[in-house]
This record gives sequence, structure tokens and C-alpha cells, in this order.
Amino acid sequence: MLQNDVPSPRLRPATAADLLLYFEWANEEDVRARSFDDAPIPIDAHRAWFAKKLKSRNALMLVVEAPGPVGQIRFDVANDIAMIGFSVAAHARGRGLGSYMLRNGSVWFHAMFPNVRIARGLVKEDNVASRRAFEAAGFHLVPETADIRAPTVTYDIDLSLLATPVNAV
Repeated sequence: MLQNDVPSPRLRPATAADLLLYFEWANEEDVRARSFDDAPIPIDAHRAWFAKKLKSRNALMLVVEAPGPVGQIRFDVANDIAMIGFSVAAHARGRGLGSYMLRNGSVWFHAMFPNVRIARGLVKEDNVASRRAFEAAGFHLVPETADIRAPTVTYDIDLSLLATPVNAV
């Protein structure tokens, strides 16, 4: 749930102009520590990855603004499941934006990819903030998660059960 001090957030598609914004967010110390690969991301590798994701027919990248950019969510389709990656800018954490992005981003994604039924997030077991965001957004914990990179939990949501996104453009 969004805190009262958060101006009405809205989602928008990411554009090429968001390259450096994504780069800064991806390389924040806390984001790297909570990622499955904690190594800093070089700018050249990020440029290639970002351009590929923007062009992909199997990916959707959204930015949340409240009113300026405060986070991002990405959906990558593989085997009829949308894998989610998201982050909230350091200055905007702890205000409910993660759950807003997850819920409303999932609705937006489902409108664009109606044949994909499940959205899934893999979260390091000790990442309490992300776990709370998934749970607040209505995702369900999937038992018996295995990931060789780190102790992991998996959250799923049935996209067909979601309603229209709030404040999406």
C-alpha cells in the first residue's frame, strides 16, 4: 500500500532516454547486494543489454514516476512465464512503490501479453523488502524453490485474475 506522502504514481514504457537512469539504479550498492550477481555492471554491457531489451518482443520495461522517475520493472517472457525484475530508487524506498509497480506493472504486462498467464519473481531469501512488496501486490509464495546462486524464494501471480492498472499511461 502506498504511503500518504507518495504523489500519485504512474507507469510509462521505458525508452532509450532511460538508459543511464536504469544504469544508475542497477549499480546502486543495495541493488547489487540484493541481486543474484552482485558484481557492478559495466556501462558497455549495460548499453548492449538495454538496447536488446527495448527491441525484444518478449520483454516489457516500465518506469514508475511519482512524479519523477523512482523505479523500474521488467518482464521477460520465457516458456509462457513472465520473469520479473524490479528496483526502487534509493530515495523512494519504504513508501510502497515496489508493490505498486508489481501489481500495476503486472496488469499492464497482461494487457500486452494476454497469452502469458503467470508472472514470477525470484527473490533472495533474505531480501525482506522485496518479499514484502511481492506479498503486498498479491503474489503467492511458491513452495520448494531451488536456485544454486543463493537461498531463494519464488512468488507467482495468475495474471488473468488482475484488474485494470491504476494510473498507467
